[in-house]
Amino acid sequence: MDKNLARWTFASIAQYFSTYASTLGLEFFVEGINERDVDNMQKEHVELRVDGPYVKHVSSNCYLLHVGINLILTDYMQMSSENAYSLMDWGGTFLNAMLSPIPIYRYGSGVGDDSTLVGCLTQRTKFAEPTRLLHFGQRGKTERFRQSMVDGRYELLLIL
Repeated sequence: MDKNLARWTFASIAQYFSTYASTLGLEFFVEGINERDVDNMQKEHVELRVDGPYVKHVSSNCYLLHVGINLILTDYMQMSSENAYSLMDWGGTFLNAMLSPIPIYRYGSGVGDDSTLVGCLTQRTKFAEPTRLLHFGQRGKTERFRQSMVDGRYELLLIL
C-alpha cells in the first residue's frame, strides 16, 4: 500500500466538499489544516472532519479502506432578514453530495502525486447507520447561531 494514501484521501475529500461550500457561498474549513480564528469563525461556514482511512489487508494485493466524514454547518441567525430554512437547504446539498461516490486522486507535489484517480469512496454496504443529516438547532439561549451535521461512512476496495 502506498504511504501517501492517507494524504490523497484527506485532500480529495476536502477538495470534493469545498466545491459545494463555494457554490453555497459558505466559508470552508478543514479540521487540522485551516487555521480558525474569531474573525473567520463568525461567518456562516462548513467544517470538515475526516476519520481514517482505517485499512484492512484483505489479500496479497487488496486492501479495504474505511473512512468517516463529518460536516458541521453553522448558520448565524439574522432575525427576519434570512431564509429560516437555509441551514436545511445547505444540509440537503451536502447530504446529496455524500450519497454520490467521492473520487480519490493522487493530490500533492511528490514523485507519485500525479492527480490520477485512485478510486471512489462509496457508502459502506455493511454499516448499520445510513448517511444522515442531524439538526442541533440554536446552540443556546444567548448564542445567535444554529448548527447541523451531515455524517457518513465510506469504503474503498483498493487493488494494487
